Amino acid sequence: MEKFPPPVEKLRIAVEIPVLTRFYDHHIEGRSMLSAVEAMHNLAVSTQSRHPEIDAGLISNAAFDKFLFIPSDQKSITAFNDIAIYNDRIVSKLTTQTRPKKTAITRAMEHVSLEFSLSRPPEINSPSLSCAVLETEEFDISPEQIYEDLVPFGPAYRNIVAPLIVTPERATAVVSGGRMDSPEPFPLGSPFPLDAAFHAACAWSQRYAGVVAFPIGFEMRRIFEPAAFNETYTAVVTPVQRDPRLLIFDIRIYGRRGEPRETVYNVRMKDVSGGRMKPPEWIKER
Repeated sequence: MEKFPPPVEKLRIAVEIPVLTRFYDHHIEGRSMLSAVEAMHNLAVSTQSRHPEIDAGLISNAAFDKFLFIPSDQKSITAFNDIAIYNDRIVSKLTTQTRPKKTAITRAMEHVSLEFSLSRPPEINSPSLSCAVLETEEFDISPEQIYEDLVPFGPAYRNIVAPLIVTPERATAVVSGGRMDSPEPFPLGSPFPLDAAFHAACAWSQRYAGVVAFPIGFEMRRIFEPAAFNETYTAVVTPVQRDPRLLIFDIRIYGRRGEPRETVYNVRMKDVSGGRMKPPEWIKER
């Protein structure tokens, strides 16, 4: 069995996450939770505060393991960035402390983990946006249909802003950079375009795989130029693996001139509700 070298250093950074109004718009089955894109943002800010040499725009081996739920009366989330430093990378994990009822013992719960590179990142070529004709008959879904029936989030996370075009080969969405409601720096850019691209993948999953799938991780995210707030972009979602038990997509986000802004490879998505969430009948392919 291959043995991996132990980390050079481990440390824990306290992360106090202010509960912004928009967080309550991100909910599943009636419970608000911190979105994956917001979690990545907080880990990037926290890790850069100690290790500014990392390239925050290159994230690999991301896993979204446990939801971080947000109680309605909570003004901030007390969490930790558990960091393991290796020679070539930093592993960063967003954790919280929980204490089960009837016991004084606390335990760490891991919500999100990802890696930042400490070595020179590989060159990644992403093609410009193609205007090729879609291969098969397309199916259009209005933003209203998406956010009423397919991804029922609140206004802050309703960032597909034009009819979503889906075919068996891809989903293409016009996505918004959203509105910035806090003055803090955003090293990864606006979190909203990628979040909206996940919604497009979720809609594709409901039509062609018959499941309500949400992201649980990805292999690599490369940001070429961070997305800006109050701008619009084009997101192209391409299925790589179509097994309803585990769907895999590549996501590319482009700017107004068709230039690549970011690419996310091998996004893993699946039903996280245990079968409780079902696609509406009108979305299913006949």
